Amino acid sequence: MPQKEQYTEEEFQDIVHPEDFDEVMQYYQHCLNHQKNFNYEYRCVRPDGEVICVSSRSKINYGPDGIPEKVIGIKQDITDKKRTEKKLQQLNKLIQRKDKILGEVAHDLGAPLAQIMMIATLFEQKLEGDDRELFQLLKQTCLTTEDIITELIEIAQLEKFSSKINESETEINEIINLSLIINLN
Repeated sequence: MPQKEQYTEEEFQDIVHPEDFDEVMQYYQHCLNHQKNFNYEYRCVRPDGEVICVSSRSKINYGPDGIPEKVIGIKQDITDKKRTEKKLQQLNKLIQRKDKILGEVAHDLGAPLAQIMMIATLFEQKLEGDDRELFQLLKQTCLTTEDIITELIEIAQLEKFSSKINESETEINEIINLSLIINLN
């Protein structure tokens, strides 16, 4: 964004994305009405037409009569952060979908596997010799497959808990201070 000492409302309207302008101005008016600082994220349009996301943090200075006199602030380009957040949301949705499908597949395989195991047990009891060993092998294969299904379900459940990505804002100064304290000790 072009850097200027002051923006007129018209200049501000020219850089704020048209779809966001009314919402930004409503929030700004809310800040004025409640004498709060302006901290908001919205889209801007660069002179070359590129749309970016910004985080605008501004302090509104009021005169003794309570009338706003000056707004001092900074805009930070957070386009990459927003793209990353969107990709993380998409990734989380894909993980949830995979877990759901894995659970359904495991469930759907369990019932036929139990039936095969039951049939193998019945034949094993009625047969002798090599034929009996063949059905014992079939039962062992069913048990191994059942173990694999159980492990897949357990992995999906573990991933469900460990893959949740916690998104939160962090004050970089806190991280730097903690790092300095840790390094000094």
